[in-house]
Amino acid sequence: MNTQNLSGNLKFGFKIILFSCIVMFFYTQNVWSESLHKYKGEITVVMSNTLKPYEEAYDGLVADGRFQTTLLDMQGKPELSSWIVREIRETSPKAIVAIGMLAAQTVTLNFNDIPVIFLMVLSSETSDLKSNKITGIVLDLSYSDLFRCFDYIKPNIKNIGLIINPNKSNVDLGKLEKIALAKNANLVVANVSSEKDIPSALRQLEKSIDAFLLLPDPAIVNRESFSYILETTLKFNIPLISYSESHVKVGALFSISPIYFDIGKQCTSVLEKILNGHNVSEISVAYPHEYKMTVNHKIAKNFGLEITISREIEPILVEFP
Repeated sequence: MNTQNLSGNLKFGFKIILFSCIVMFFYTQNVWSESLHKYKGEITVVMSNTLKPYEEAYDGLVADGRFQTTLLDMQGKPELSSWIVREIRETSPKAIVAIGMLAAQTVTLNFNDIPVIFLMVLSSETSDLKSNKITGIVLDLSYSDLFRCFDYIKPNIKNIGLIINPNKSNVDLGKLEKIALAKNANLVVANVSSEKDIPSALRQLEKSIDAFLLLPDPAIVNRESFSYILETTLKFNIPLISYSESHVKVGALFSISPIYFDIGKQCTSVLEKILNGHNVSEISVAYPHEYKMTVNHKIAKNFGLEITISREIEPILVEFP
């Protein structure tokens, strides 16, 4: 075989190999893309604002790549509602995920024909979301999960104080009392009609309770009232059990709080059901499946309490200091 023929055969063979590689590349890219976005272009996500907790929930939603999403940010501005509605109408998604109360209100007021899943909304606020095509994952934990912290505090806490506004607080006292009883504890409740009654309610409770339970109740908790509750409970040596890690950083004893990333991950299962044909009205509103515990050991020592949590049992644990 002469040199010219050999060179020609090599060039031809190289072209065949190159062509095969190109075909294989585009084929695998297509397969990868299809497997990555199983529900390509189906979901619109409306975010109330670019707050870190909302962004973490969104990151959890898109983490496994099952959904290709269109993200619309309201930037905390209700006046952007008309733009949000217009954008959604133009894209006609199969489902909408609303992160935060502003987003949830906007989409439920304007869309009765598209399934809506809300995230990062308190259970006490869900009554304001009127739609026959809505479900979601509330931000607060179930009472049974919230009360788990008492399993780890020694000596055992017997009398647990709570303040509610009967006219505004969305608190199921019967369920709370039943759970407290199961923990061999007693729930001591003080009622208030407004925020200005909180100081007298705390004075009423302070001599008869071993700890104070703070629920994510907008009728009771705001920045000013929390500061007063924290200051007063510390003054009277009453451990404060809260729903927020940030409260533990500044002096609460213990908190159990949701993991925002996992709320987003939990939402993917709900989305999959909807996109596979389940009626959204048959999908119950859920509590977060995962949560983290936060402990302030300095506060525990000041109160003469011991808190022991096995990392093998409860791996999501944040400790201060």
